[in-house]
Amino acid sequence: MGTVSKSFVLVIVALFLTSLVLMPHATVKAQSKTIAVPDDYPTIQSAIGNSSTGDTIFVRAGNYSVLGYDGILIDKSISLVGENSQNTVITVGQYRYARDAIHITADNVTVSGFYIDGGGIQMGIDIEDSYSHVPIGCKIIGNSIHNCGVAIDAYGSTSTLTGQIKYLPSYLTISGNILSGNDRGIYMSASNSTVGGNIIDSNSDLGMIVDDCVFLNVYNNTISNNGLDPYDGNGTGGGIWLRWWGPFYINRNIVTGNHGYGIGFEEFCNNSTVWGNEISNNDFGIREYLVQDGGSGNVVYENNFIDNQRQVAVNQTLYSAVKVSQVDVVALDNGKVGNYWSDYKGSGVYMVDENNIDHYPLNQQVDISKTVSTPSNYPSTTPTVPEFSSRTISLLLSIVLATAGLLVYHKRKTKTV
Repeated sequence: MGTVSKSFVLVIVALFLTSLVLMPHATVKAQSKTIAVPDDYPTIQSAIGNSSTGDTIFVRAGNYSVLGYDGILIDKSISLVGENSQNTVITVGQYRYARDAIHITADNVTVSGFYIDGGGIQMGIDIEDSYSHVPIGCKIIGNSIHNCGVAIDAYGSTSTLTGQIKYLPSYLTISGNILSGNDRGIYMSASNSTVGGNIIDSNSDLGMIVDDCVFLNVYNNTISNNGLDPYDGNGTGGGIWLRWWGPFYINRNIVTGNHGYGIGFEEFCNNSTVWGNEISNNDFGIREYLVQDGGSGNVVYENNFIDNQRQVAVNQTLYSAVKVSQVDVVALDNGKVGNYWSDYKGSGVYMVDENNIDHYPLNQQVDISKTVSTPSNYPSTTPTVPEFSSRTISLLLSIVLATAGLLVYHKRKTKTV
């Protein structure tokens, strides 16, 4: 058989192997089932261990304890559904050294309907931080999480294969949760994701930190009474903290009664838009920190700033031990429309200082329940979850590389014969 024929056979073999990988997604789909706890298995972890991709594990009301360092480990694409978020309770129990209550390492996982009492552990629900694989398409919906370092810890991933940082999409959805009595409500570092319809209340440090990601939508949340630790004027506690990259889209949230700031712009926040929010009764409505690396392109408009002790605070020192000389550039109008300020005196502009001016302040409050003008850089389409998981894509790449290696091997062998 000639070299060309052998190469042709190898390509056919590669295509056949690829079809085996793709076939489960395209044509053969295993019948999913519902597993009940404790009816079918006594513990949540044993039910997960006996489940398959696509299954639903239904957990009846009752008290359940974590059994290991990672808490309840979800390493399969399943739905974990509690009977209700008041009486389906997950606690640390006797395993006091647990890090997480629930730890997710798989794609396309849904966790809903649980009351998590962390008892002081690090994370309530932790979505894996990994540079080799990060779960995508996961949904955390309708849970009640308390007494954790971070109620929901959602990490994304970056790639530096081309020499430049690329933020890989995670397509996470965090919605309808009640997060209170933690140190932090949400640590969000997962690109192309949404955080909507949550109640984030009375967390001692931060309601939510947005960090090291791009294209994140934060909408329709109530973020209140956070930053309860004794406040010395230089802390980081407050409602929403924005830093590192962007764009971030902050829309139709009620941000009220937070100690510290309602919304804080920290290190290197870029091209982010805050519009259509009620920002009221916070120590600071907006706080722009003095930092080492400032960001730019941020716009704040069509918000209600009501009775904050200071509506906008600029050049606030964050880290006294670090040389700082910049702030994130934040425009207080979009060139056409500004904000409603409860202390506006009708002088034509609303001036914080010579560099922070709302040129188009509003005389009436914005009805944030109605649609307000959408920013020009807002994504025109909603990202969808890719059809194949990242592990499937990795397997496909492995097949391609293996085939290429075989082709090179045959060419070298032919030359030596």
